Amino acid sequence: MSEPYYIECGPILYLEDPVHPDLYAAVPNYKESIPAVCSFHDFLRWNYTDSYFCCIKDVVESGSVSLGKHFDSMRESIQEIQLKSADMYRIYLHRIDMTSFRLDVVMIAEFTVQQYNGRKYAHKQWYRVQGTYRANGASNFFESVHIYQKDEVPKEHPLSEYLIPYLRKADLDTEAETMLHEYYPEVFTSQVPIQAKELAKRMGYTVKKQDCLKMIQS
Repeated sequence: MSEPYYIECGPILYLEDPVHPDLYAAVPNYKESIPAVCSFHDFLRWNYTDSYFCCIKDVVESGSVSLGKHFDSMRESIQEIQLKSADMYRIYLHRIDMTSFRLDVVMIAEFTVQQYNGRKYAHKQWYRVQGTYRANGASNFFESVHIYQKDEVPKEHPLSEYLIPYLRKADLDTEAETMLHEYYPEVFTSQVPIQAKELAKRMGYTVKKQDCLKMIQS
């Protein structure tokens, strides 16, 4: 579960230049139907639904994760566990710093438990798959799997599905000043206007236009 997980899906792919190994080219991913602007939730569902299913299947059927108190108490009598389904229920995102964030994906798993005496039980269990996204390094979406407990999910620095921080009104000025000190420090020493596109460029982003009305209606 600790092996780095590299992101190689999405509307844009970064491919290594065969002539210059240290250089990468950004090319459109024609095999994917993902729009250029989408939520991180949709990005996960479109690209990694199968991967999350396989993750839950591996830990449940191998017995390396808790099955719940009832079945954990009868482990020695269990002959086989078969996963029937594992669906994404909820995705929590929490900022670590300017280039990384935590993700907690809640999965609802349904499986059957068969004992050596022939008895079979159908069971449903909620799991929390923890991972980390890093813009400047290897991301690992599958760091650990545990039974989902709502009160154990971090509440600090939450992000929306579009990776926008949820901020209190009292924190807006502090966040803005921190960002400007990092990427646009000259505004504090001279009366220069802040250019939004230039700020985005310095932060490593590209500004794209999107019809917000269509996004809401869809």
